This record gives sequence, C-alpha cells and structure tokens, in this order.
Amino acid sequence: MNIALGLDDEIDLASLGMDCGYNVVTTGGDSFEKLFEDFENEKFGFTEKRFNMGVIYPSLTTGGKPNITIRVVPMALADWTTLRENNPTKYKEKKEELADFFIDLVEKFLISNLRKHIKIIDISTPATYARYSGSPTGSIYDMAPYPDNFGRTRLKMRTPIKGLFQPRFVHGVFGSLLAGLQVNDMILEGKIMNGNARLKTKELK
Repeated sequence: MNIALGLDDEIDLASLGMDCGYNVVTTGGDSFEKLFEDFENEKFGFTEKRFNMGVIYPSLTTGGKPNITIRVVPMALADWTTLRENNPTKYKEKKEELADFFIDLVEKFLISNLRKHIKIIDISTPATYARYSGSPTGSIYDMAPYPDNFGRTRLKMRTPIKGLFQPRFVHGVFGSLLAGLQVNDMILEGKIMNGNARLKTKELK
C-alpha cells in the first residue's frame, strides 16, 4: 500500500535529517515475519504494536513541491479487489481509514505535526497494483518478501541451477533495464557492458 502526500511549503523536509532515500519505521523484532505470515494467509496484521513501513522523500532528490510517500509492506490483496469492483464507496472508506492509521504512526514516530502540512493524499492499494500491473497478489516487488530472502541470503544472479540466471532485486524501469543488462553481461562474459556492469570479475565467470 502506498500513501503519497503532497505537502505545503511551510514544512522543511531537509531539516528533518531523513534524506537517506528510504527510512524504515517498524516495531522491529519479529514484526515483519509475523506480518508476512498474515500476508500469506490473506490477513491484515497491522496494529499500533506491530507495523512496518518505509517513508520516502522524493522531493529531496527530484525537487519540486514537498512530498513524501508512505510505503506499507507486506499487505495482502485479501478483499481489496472485490471491494473496488463491487462496493466502490466502502473501498474508498477502507483505504482512507488505513491511510489515516499509517499517517498517524508517521506523525507519532517520525514527523510531528505532519497532518497540518498535508494538502493532498493519493492512496494506492494492492487492488491498484493488481489492476494496472496484472500482479495476482497486488505486489509491486519482484520476489516473495521472505525475511531469509534479503541481503546476503538473497538468491544470487547466477543461481545454483546451471544456466539459470536472475536479475538483481530492483523495481522501476531503469533498475529493471540495468539488472537485465547485468545478467546478459554475465552470460556473455562481460561483452555487453564492456566491463562496466559494476560486478566483480568472479561474478562474471
């Protein structure tokens, strides 16, 4: 679930010291693991005592009017599509209710007085991504977000299966394009990107 917030000019996002690109607000511990279990069972497991979300500040890198995006993961498709198709009013009410819930958390733990600066809100649910991307689970990422499938434990580009490669974990047009070029560079031993794949030599062999 993505909650995009357009803000007024009175808020100074740069002064908050959170321009690292992706700020994580979480209850930590086994929160993500429990939330993912709920995700797999098509349940909503987010509460004030268990949550996980990213808070992104696009305007700090792209310029323009102040804006932030609250990215809530992992959220199951559940009945989102059914509501959107059969009861648009209830669908709108539900997504606005949840947006309020997550905005409150960001305001409580990250940006005090956030609400008074909000000028516009745009909410994307799993049904949004299922509709526009064809994703059967309403997901925006390329892999199941298992805790043991991240970082150093992530399956490598050259998989244990001979001849089977996979792009690095990315999303977005440019990231996907670059990941595809890197895989092809590995298959052709560095001939695609003329040694500029930014991968260690041993990864190409």
